[in-house]
Amino acid sequence: MKDKLFTIGKVISVLVFILALSLMGMASGKPIMILAFAGFFVVLMFFIFQFVRRNQRHFEIISQSNPKLMKAFGGLIILVAIVLPVIIFANVQLFDLGTVKLGFGILALIVAITLVLISGGVFAVYLINKASTTKMSKILGYLLVIVLSALPALLVIPHDRSTTGIGSVYYVTVLVAVLSWWGITLYLNKE
Repeated sequence: MKDKLFTIGKVISVLVFILALSLMGMASGKPIMILAFAGFFVVLMFFIFQFVRRNQRHFEIISQSNPKLMKAFGGLIILVAIVLPVIIFANVQLFDLGTVKLGFGILALIVAITLVLISGGVFAVYLINKASTTKMSKILGYLLVIVLSALPALLVIPHDRSTTGIGSVYYVTVLVAVLSWWGITLYLNKE
């Protein structure tokens, strides 16, 4: 009975996650985009499920995948995570920019901010998880995570103080975090 409840809980949490991320479609002003985002995330979750199922470890480890292919796939996912905010900001109005025009300079700034967030997150996790770290470096790693978590809101507040604007940016941030971590894990995986 506990196993069934655990499985039901996992399915419900995945559905809530997909529903929450699909609400990013509301920012476009077109209700059909909610279904488009939901479809995209269902397909993404299907591929994640297939990957986890194939790479699940049992009693003996038998490598069935090509390491170079996994590195290439990981690199591609990292690239998608870096470019995705630019695509979203160019096509969807997540928050009110006021008089600021969305040009090459703003898009380059979005890429730079995305790279800072990804690399800062990786560095923070490294500080926290490194085997020979001191308590001070772990505390520094956690503080870095807190600062990086506040950065998207701090960048949006001068333009849009609404919860919709800030929340939309955090949807994109969570998507970038999940994709980049998955890509980095695939790229650095050693079997």
